[in-house]
Amino acid sequence: MPDLMRWFGKKGGKSMPSTASDEKLRRKYGAYRRLLAADQEALEILTDLEEKYHGEYLFDLQYLRSRLRDLSEKIAALIRNLDDITDSKYPQLQGLFDRLHRELTELLARKRKILPDELVLPLKDISLEKEDSVGGKMAHLGELANRLDLPVPDGFAITAYAYKRFLEHHQLQEEISILLNTLDINRLDDLLAVSRNIQRQIREKPLPPFLKEALEQNVQSLVERHGPEVRLSLRSSALGEDSRLSFAGQYGTILNLSSEEIGEQYKAILASKFTPRAIFYFLGKGFREEDLAMGMGCLVMVAARAGGVVYTVDPGHPRSGEAVIHAHWGLGKTVVDGSVSPDFFRVSKDPPFPVLESRPAHKEKMAISGPGGGVRWMEVPPHRRDQPCLSEEHLAHLGHMARVIEEHFGRPQDIEWALDENDRIVFLQTRPLKISVHRNERQSLLPEEAARHPVLLETGVMGSPGVGFGPVFVVRQERDLIQFPEGAILVAKTPSPKWVTVMAKARGIVTDLGSAASHMAALAREFRVPALLNTREATRVLVPGMEVTVDAGQCRVYQGRVDKLLTSQENEDRNPFEDTPLFILFEKMLERIVPLNLVDPLDPGFTPDACRTYHDLIRFIHQTATQEMFSLSRSAEPSSQEALRLETKLPLEILLVDLGGGIREATRRRTVKPEGILSWPFQAFWKGIHSMKWPGPKPMDLKGLASVLAHTAAEPGGESRIYSEKSFALLSADYLNFSIRLGYHLSTIEAMGDPERDRYINFIFKGGGATIERRDRRARLVAAVLERFGFQVTQKLDLVDARLIHPTREEMETVLEALGKLTVYTKQLDMVMFNEAIVDWSIEEFFKEHWPADRLSEFSVRNSA
Repeated sequence: MPDLMRWFGKKGGKSMPSTASDEKLRRKYGAYRRLLAADQEALEILTDLEEKYHGEYLFDLQYLRSRLRDLSEKIAALIRNLDDITDSKYPQLQGLFDRLHRELTELLARKRKILPDELVLPLKDISLEKEDSVGGKMAHLGELANRLDLPVPDGFAITAYAYKRFLEHHQLQEEISILLNTLDINRLDDLLAVSRNIQRQIREKPLPPFLKEALEQNVQSLVERHGPEVRLSLRSSALGEDSRLSFAGQYGTILNLSSEEIGEQYKAILASKFTPRAIFYFLGKGFREEDLAMGMGCLVMVAARAGGVVYTVDPGHPRSGEAVIHAHWGLGKTVVDGSVSPDFFRVSKDPPFPVLESRPAHKEKMAISGPGGGVRWMEVPPHRRDQPCLSEEHLAHLGHMARVIEEHFGRPQDIEWALDENDRIVFLQTRPLKISVHRNERQSLLPEEAARHPVLLETGVMGSPGVGFGPVFVVRQERDLIQFPEGAILVAKTPSPKWVTVMAKARGIVTDLGSAASHMAALAREFRVPALLNTREATRVLVPGMEVTVDAGQCRVYQGRVDKLLTSQENEDRNPFEDTPLFILFEKMLERIVPLNLVDPLDPGFTPDACRTYHDLIRFIHQTATQEMFSLSRSAEPSSQEALRLETKLPLEILLVDLGGGIREATRRRTVKPEGILSWPFQAFWKGIHSMKWPGPKPMDLKGLASVLAHTAAEPGGESRIYSEKSFALLSADYLNFSIRLGYHLSTIEAMGDPERDRYINFIFKGGGATIERRDRRARLVAAVLERFGFQVTQKLDLVDARLIHPTREEMETVLEALGKLTVYTKQLDMVMFNEAIVDWSIEEFFKEHWPADRLSEFSVRNSA
């Protein structure tokens, strides 16, 4: 620890005796050092949170919980150390912190309440208003039946309340919550173990008598209406399913059951909520398990001649106004699970609903209901293998219904249907269709580019638009996913929804079979992962480790990295999680954490009561502690009663406080020359300032002059305040905290260069004398320059808040010199920021005139790495 007792000089040639005040000052200095450490750690957590929010990183509720806990601990430490420094001068800070922490904790703890309800509801009593009771899938089906009078299977819903009662009866909820709340979903081995544990417990428990009785009564009603041989299906309909997010293929569906099997298979569907892919999906999307109570539908099986999916909007061409239909012989499950390559049709949604495109597939096998239950495969009769599954009349009817259903729900829909033995189309479900808007224009490669990047595949269908680059990773079984690397291209035979556990890592997906109507394609669109399906030979052509570029929109795979395509993609990318409950929760949390409202310590509003966020608390505590240490220095040396003044010919009044080892002993007078300062961060910053020609008044237009005069008149204290304020710096051998006021703007530079701690530079810039528009332009100039040096920058109006973390000492010296130059360069520059072009011109002028290109290129290489 630097020797604080250097603050105590000699009086009358004799050493001052050590007193209790010496120990008090040592204690305060120790608290200040601890405060600086906690401050930097808190700012790094803020940076991490903002990176996760603005980037395409995978995070879950556990991440939010742990980050909130860590950040709260740091702010609590800041408050404790400020109390030690100021002798508990700001007791209201604890109350403000407690209130914010309570609000954030409550946000994380909010749960959906499942109210007492019927255990079972008949389909005739269900509509969208019952979504919180029966789940999205059954609520939408009830809407089709009871509001649109469309044909749907007969049946009933088993409510979310029944699920709640099942868990309560067997006391499972608490144990499930503990297992999931401590799970890291990115550790696939742990995910598999937790999944097996929960599923086993559910399957082993008997059906409670009250639930068994309710199921038997409602199944018997179906038997009475459809006969003793009626075959049934059980379909998941969890709360949250088929609503904002699809949950496509994540939960169970069991087909072709006898009436006696419903009770036991009910538990199998409950257990399907906890498969590895389902856990990964709902935790990764920010759902709490307790909010996703498992409703269910028990429906009469449709003896399907053909089945498939209608998208009321073409995901590949969302502005075309056309519906696309995928169809296959037999049960439609083969279309959605991606195990076949179906017929494809494009149909107008305008009368008379003509067929615009027809591409029948070659269909060798189909899935049917087995005579003893379950589903089995059978060969398609030879004469039907190349025939379309649907007539033009069927297609026109589906086009018409696509329009009706889409208009009813007010958004694009993903509709499953079946063609029964009576040639009637029956609707099995509808849910919102996720659309990712990408440009699909073909990018032409120059001849030399084409020669470097031969086309490996040029066939298939787009499952999800976009372009991705990475090494090929072939997945043959679910266990392979454990080894899936970040940034790879997933290549597989079929498009399984199991692949969801690595979609946040994948840069593209390519399969031999499948269609855009598969569950996996829907998930890829949610995660915005480019997906190219039905290539027929991806697993043969694409070799593990081979680097390829996937252009899903143009159905091509190139060898190597095609930068032209990837650059185009970068301009379109958005965060794939922005519509999820987790992201919405994250936004609400960040509203109480990140915004910075307290900037200028000379502003009368810079008070504890003005702290509205965690960031405000951090800023207030840091600034107040620094000012307190500066004030201590003014009374710490009896011979001077004031800090040291820097001797300089520049028009600046700068007061310095040596925290230890920052100023040469021999120069300890009321003033000190720059060469007497040993603090290397200060010397680097001062080098930049001193190397610049001190700017005179900027030539300004009349509006610029008027804005300055108006701003001066509006400032408390007016012009006298601006020209009387001092700048001051706290420094040690490897630390600098410099608040420098030039005219109307304030810059604060904090640099920690201690080799035993994480090095960093924090920079805050605020203010100006011109209008807010011109100050905003100058702030954008400052932000743009800082970003070129690798700073993480937040800019809002005339405020710039920037951080550079973990630089080397050499990099710190370089950056501090550049900050010194930038501080002088931007003095009064807001006065001349009369249009946007001046911003760009000034950025380039700074680098052209004051920072050689070769010095900047060193940082460009580091930052890109």
